[in-house]
Amino acid sequence: MSNFKDNVKENYNICDYVNNHIIPNQAYRGSNRPLKKKSPILCPFHKETQPSFYYHADKNRVKCFGCGISGDVIDLHRFWMQRLGRNVGFYEAVTELYTELKTRRRWRACGPDSGRY
Repeated sequence: MSNFKDNVKENYNICDYVNNHIIPNQAYRGSNRPLKKKSPILCPFHKETQPSFYYHADKNRVKCFGCGISGDVIDLHRFWMQRLGRNVGFYEAVTELYTELKTRRRWRACGPDSGRY
């Protein structure tokens, strides 16, 4: 389990998670502007009018200075799933993210830009 957890934390960019799972979702109330380093967005976990959800690239973590939610990609996945009405345990979150990470790698290796089909 530790290898899966470490693999997910090291290789799954939290910015990718936010931009691919949270921002396109209808439950997100903010704009479609992607999350970037030093460019906060509206927090997906509480109502606000000023962006307070920051991405810390050097640590691959997020922090909301409005509601206090912070964490790595595993924590964020659990918070987001709970927001969507689905309670996800730590083990399940790691498994889901690891599976998605493997699928994305496979797609990049065999995708349309690779020259292989």
